[in-house]
Amino acid sequence: MLHGSSAKGKGVLVLPVMLNLSGRPVLVVGGGMVATRRVGVLLAQDARVTVIAPQVSEELAQHADSGQIVWEQRGFEPGDVAGNVLVLALTDNPAVQEAVRRACEIASTLCLVGGHPRSSTLWFMAHRLLDGLTVAVSAGGNPRRAQETVENLARHIKASKSSTR
Repeated sequence: MLHGSSAKGKGVLVLPVMLNLSGRPVLVVGGGMVATRRVGVLLAQDARVTVIAPQVSEELAQHADSGQIVWEQRGFEPGDVAGNVLVLALTDNPAVQEAVRRACEIASTLCLVGGHPRSSTLWFMAHRLLDGLTVAVSAGGNPRRAQETVENLARHIKASKSSTR
């Protein structure tokens, strides 16, 4: 599968995989709205989530208060990536984003750098769960196109299921 243009080095080669995060440690660096959305996805996958950020959204603070996540109210340190199967760098600070990316590269840890798919070792695809099917689409770095495609596929699957009854 090619993410981008051609297989002759102009695009980024990617391997589409499903990642089982159930019970596994995931680190999120950042506490804003993007981090809040991603933490929701991670919790739905039963990941053990730690958030490192000086401040977090009200929703993340509530998750921490209820014990759904661990919130370490501080800045990122390179050693924080150790022991995590996945790290998400979701801050609005380019220096922190780069520090997280570098630490993950050194530790050989999968890393999503928010807003920078080419710097990431993985990214989230637009996806839907439908009657036991997981439909996921990557659209060359165009999240709107990917989401529209997933929604179109979902409508098609629902329509074909209804017509077979």
